[in-house]
Amino acid sequence: MLAFILNLFWFVLGGFVMGLLWFFYGALWSLTIVGLPIGVACFRFGAFVMWPFGRRLIPAQEAGGITIPGTGCMNVLWFVFSGFWLFLGHLALAVAECATILGIPLGLAHLQIAFAALSPLGKRIVASHECFSLSHPFD
Repeated sequence: MLAFILNLFWFVLGGFVMGLLWFFYGALWSLTIVGLPIGVACFRFGAFVMWPFGRRLIPAQEAGGITIPGTGCMNVLWFVFSGFWLFLGHLALAVAECATILGIPLGLAHLQIAFAALSPLGKRIVASHECFSLSHPFD
């Protein structure tokens, strides 16, 4: 229930807009063959960014997946053309939301997503079994 309430506040206070930005970048990257893997990752992250609480973001190896060769190079391309701007957007929202006591959990979540936005390839989104904890803002 707490995750639902946090997701509702999140969606209204910036999650919807940031999710749309992730989808926008995903559509742009999907226009090219080389950028298609990045576009798919953007769509996954866009859905995650709209409703992050109750799910966790972990490295692919921890989820039982493998790192695809070339992920590092694609993350560099991502950072140069898109990641930095999404990082700044999430960082700005994190600062604004941490200015209020009730917004601190939302700000921490934006901060975690901001750093994930710098290199999203090689990460997986998994469901969390806990509702919320301070060590993992998305739980």
